[in-house]
Amino acid sequence: MLIPASDAALWSLIIQSSVDNPKILPGDAPIISGRITDHASNPVKDVQVHISTKYDSLFTTTNELGEYNVQLSHYDRMPGTYIVSIKATSSDGKTGIANTEFQVRGELTTTSVIEEKLSTPEAIRYLNAKSSDFEKDPIGFILYSHYQKLLQEFISEKKIAEKMLEEQKFIKEQTKISEDLLLKEIEELDPGSGVFSGYKYDDYVKNLDPVVRDTIVSQMNFTKNIFDEAQQIRKNILENGGTQEEANRAYLEKTTISRQTIEEFGYNIEEEILPEDIIIPTNSTEQLPDETTEEKNDTINTNIAGMNVQVGNSGASFFVNINGTIIEFLVDGNRIIQVNPKN
Repeated sequence: MLIPASDAALWSLIIQSSVDNPKILPGDAPIISGRITDHASNPVKDVQVHISTKYDSLFTTTNELGEYNVQLSHYDRMPGTYIVSIKATSSDGKTGIANTEFQVRGELTTTSVIEEKLSTPEAIRYLNAKSSDFEKDPIGFILYSHYQKLLQEFISEKKIAEKMLEEQKFIKEQTKISEDLLLKEIEELDPGSGVFSGYKYDDYVKNLDPVVRDTIVSQMNFTKNIFDEAQQIRKNILENGGTQEEANRAYLEKTTISRQTIEEFGYNIEEEILPEDIIIPTNSTEQLPDETTEEKNDTINTNIAGMNVQVGNSGASFFVNINGTIIEFLVDGNRIIQVNPKN
């Protein structure tokens, strides 16, 4: 004879458990919640639930839906993973067991290590004792003194840590105030992209030193583009429902140019030497050979101010050898480009 599943005797309870805040910071309190059912997935009410950790032992009861919820004590303890054991017992003797876990985040500090040592049953015993309790127990007195000293060290380290936290909090608050003031000033000034055209701009560029003119123009164009893009980003955020603060922060992030980016301007630019920039020394002690000699030889040797100078050519390039230092030039149309010197 088959017994209907609804009438079957189920002797074990199924425990579903979770931690609402599985990753907490020291000082936070983890919350354990879950649901208890039988094997037919029916919720079981009025089940006694025992939730325990290394430092907590709490009891609660399931509601009509078989649910339970417990908040553990605040975990001012070492960073790490903590196991939670859950045991359920119904009025008719059915039981169930389950485990879950949570993490205490943060760095391993001196105070957390000492606190862990002071939280053991042995430490608690000696911390709650008096020195007179160990008059005839020298080993016990040594342990008592050890834990009392450890307690004083913990108090001292905790004061230092609290002071550092206060300083960090102050710095964070001041940084926030500074950022808010800057954003407010940006909002009030509503800076534009500046004037990058017209006769004043043309006169300014025209009067720049030719050596740095291209670099400065590139910098100005780069800055103009950055501010134009920042203005557009701020406008888009506001049009899409963003707050003024969000728009200003995005604007500020876009217009912030790193020092490295600025310093990179002007590098990796080929040094060009125009024909008119080549200076032929006039204090030579010897005359250069005439054109007929140059046609017969690929190189020209001379002595200038006591230095041996050799000039030669090869295809689209020519070189000058001065006392062993070779400077090579490339001829490109109307331009002469210097190549790195070779020893």
